Amino acid sequence: GSYVYSGLGGRLMKRVPLTEEVHVSIKGKKKGYGFWFHCSFVEGSILRITKAGLDKAWKDKAFPDDAAVELMFGPLTTR
Repeated sequence: GSYVYSGLGGRLMKRVPLTEEVHVSIKGKKKGYGFWFHCSFVEGSILRITKAGLDKAWKDKAFPDDAAVELMFGPLTTR
């Protein structure tokens, strides 16, 4: 499945199992931004993507220069 976060400046707290290639899509008020990553290249428990790594955001002057997306990873637990 996929989760779409609408709006910038907040948090989306969902536990989602991820494997292989993952696309993250962020819908702003007027534009959409996003990025791809492969799970095997994630080192540690946090992946931080800055403006330069976000599709469409790197050239958007209205997108804050210090903005970033952080993904936090942990072991998958079952209930």
